Amino acid sequence: MKAVLIDASSAIPLFKADLLEIMTRAFELCVVPAVFEEITVVGREGAAEFKAALAADKLKWIVPPRLSSDDSLAALGAGERETLAAFDHGAARFVIMDDRKGALYCRGRRIPYINALLCPCVLRAAGYLDRNAQTTVFDRLLQLGRYSRSVTAYARGCSAHDLDRFLPDPKRPA
Repeated sequence: MKAVLIDASSAIPLFKADLLEIMTRAFELCVVPAVFEEITVVGREGAAEFKAALAADKLKWIVPPRLSSDDSLAALGAGERETLAAFDHGAARFVIMDDRKGALYCRGRRIPYINALLCPCVLRAAGYLDRNAQTTVFDRLLQLGRYSRSVTAYARGCSAHDLDRFLPDPKRPA
């Protein structure tokens, strides 16, 4: 199963859009301590479900390497810093990140990443969602997130070929 690091800015909308369970079937979703702390704040929607997912091994705990104070990740939030540091040390094949600064960092360093808005497209291309479910979840994520026109236009127009590197490993027969 393909390991994927996810930040809080993507995990929370994916939960709210009812995609967390499907994502954990398609990928080995990995979280770093700072992200887990952020998504499990007492009273936050989804906190109990994220804790249960970790306890049930549906989320994998990744300890990132120690960061130096002069690190190039210093401008990012703690969750994004730890997530990207863990990626740099081989913890996952790609990153799911909606944080703007984190996405710019990924783009600048050619780190493979997608945002939560592309997850329904990936799941449809891999056969986890049909077209109607993809449209419903995509529209829900648009309501939940703050996506620019260019990001939304890209997500609407990207092809399965554009998403090849982000597809989960093929499903195993039951």
